[in-house]
Amino acid sequence: MKNFLLVFLLTAFSSNAHADYGEPDPTIPELAQFEYMRGLWEVTMSMAQKDGSFQQLENKATVRAFYHEDGRSFQSIFSTTAGGFTTDIRTYNTAEQKWQILFMNARAQRWHRFEAQMVDGNMQTFVEGGYSGSEPFDVRIIDMNISEDAFTKEVFRRAYGEEDWKKVYIMEFSRKD
Repeated sequence: MKNFLLVFLLTAFSSNAHADYGEPDPTIPELAQFEYMRGLWEVTMSMAQKDGSFQQLENKATVRAFYHEDGRSFQSIFSTTAGGFTTDIRTYNTAEQKWQILFMNARAQRWHRFEAQMVDGNMQTFVEGGYSGSEPFDVRIIDMNISEDAFTKEVFRRAYGEEDWKKVYIMEFSRKD
């Protein structure tokens, strides 16, 4: 974990100087799978209500997503108007043909590893045990409706031992830069 934090800090500070948000290494085509997410985004979030409808939250987020200088690692930084902050670093594992992700939320004392991969043309992220890895539910996120200036993340949960996923959040990303 100590090495992860050192790598994170060094790459986060060195990447801030690149306003173009980096480029994927062209020798591994799968690294381009997150190109849609590069940039600076404003995010509005809606949460599921008991009646099945979704209510927009007052808390908004900003996401900055970029490739590091190596072109093989990709980082996203998520911060909210209420003071929330998370970050993750991901890279494509060519042997397993999926993305490996290291997640950190220091304020909430959560560090976790999880995976993502393209399924039916949509990026899907699977987080076993929630973002702490020890919660009584799993999380699945599907990135969809992708265009140059917008995309949606639908966030689902399922309790341990259950098969059915329940949509709990909708996150609408709008490009700022």
